[in-house]
Amino acid sequence: MGNSKVAFVGLGAMGWGMATHLLRSGFPVVGYDVFKPVVDRLVAEGGEAATSPRDAATKKNIETFVCMVATLKQANSVFFDRDTGVVNNLPKHTTILLCITASPEYVMDLRKQIDDFGRSDLGLIDCPVSGGANRAADGTLTILASGSSAALAAADSVLQCMSMNLHIIPGGIGSGSKVKLVHQIFVGVNIAVASEVIGLAMLAKLDIKEVYDEIMKGDGASWLFGQRVPHMWALDQPPYSSLAIITKDMAMVTAYGRAHRYPLPLSSIVEQIFLITNSAGWGTEDDCAVLRLYLLGRGNIRSGSLADVKPASTSSVTVKTIKDLLVGVHLAATAEIVSFAQILGISSQLLYEVIKDAAGTNKIFMLAYPQMQS
Repeated sequence: MGNSKVAFVGLGAMGWGMATHLLRSGFPVVGYDVFKPVVDRLVAEGGEAATSPRDAATKKNIETFVCMVATLKQANSVFFDRDTGVVNNLPKHTTILLCITASPEYVMDLRKQIDDFGRSDLGLIDCPVSGGANRAADGTLTILASGSSAALAAADSVLQCMSMNLHIIPGGIGSGSKVKLVHQIFVGVNIAVASEVIGLAMLAKLDIKEVYDEIMKGDGASWLFGQRVPHMWALDQPPYSSLAIITKDMAMVTAYGRAHRYPLPLSSIVEQIFLITNSAGWGTEDDCAVLRLYLLGRGNIRSGSLADVKPASTSSVTVKTIKDLLVGVHLAATAEIVSFAQILGISSQLLYEVIKDAAGTNKIFMLAYPQMQS
């Protein structure tokens, strides 16, 4: 028996990797994106083109429908747009994979809206993903999946194909998104602090390669520091993930904190940093463009040459200063995550298992988290 046919809507940096990995793994994939050239590329890879979400949904033999768009507004359009929405057109018993970062309330309301349309036969899995474009292309994402046992079973082969770490989150629809929002605290913080310390190192005229190497072998290391810092000198290349996406995610995190009347001071600061950087017109660029915020008026950073950046006239900053700054921020972020997860009723073991292999992981979390539970 062959692999089930997948309709895939949203072929951005992450979606492209996920869809093409499914293709290479033997899944027939029909794809749609608002940017037609990427759909043409999918066809060149062996996929099938669709002209709208509804067109994708009505192709013959669709069993799984993946929604990997950027925003909740776009997701609403995918499902409910009068002319192109899919909710009334998906084949009976299709399983929907909602892979975007969303609030738990949004996902639960989506389930209700689908039922109100008379489509309770459709399975819905709340399954946000983490890991970036490269892991998406390799099929090594972390996926946080929650939903009914029937829906999870129906989509198991697709979920397994796209992931190296598939976590089945208990608690039903919305639980995967709840854990993802907590995880995104680390993602946002790690991106912002990586930009801050590299900007500081450049102004102090430190050897950036030495800084990078020393950080990555010490307690200040994080997966995102290792991935984003080399990309800071390639901002003219396709983004790993746009600044607008992480800004949107951090807005959801802080809103969720407010909804639970729980302060998230570090997350709130990071959200403001991203908002300021977006307001400078860099929202569509890679999220490590935050570095520019720290170097405004100090020269051109695109070339990657320290000669293009005007250093401070005097500086006592050393590589150890950078290490200590990263350790302190990661420790504060770990404390914020631990306390917020407790408020939300997320088990400590589940949180540890999710974060240790996901994009937000860092050395201090691995060292400090077990001690915070004792």
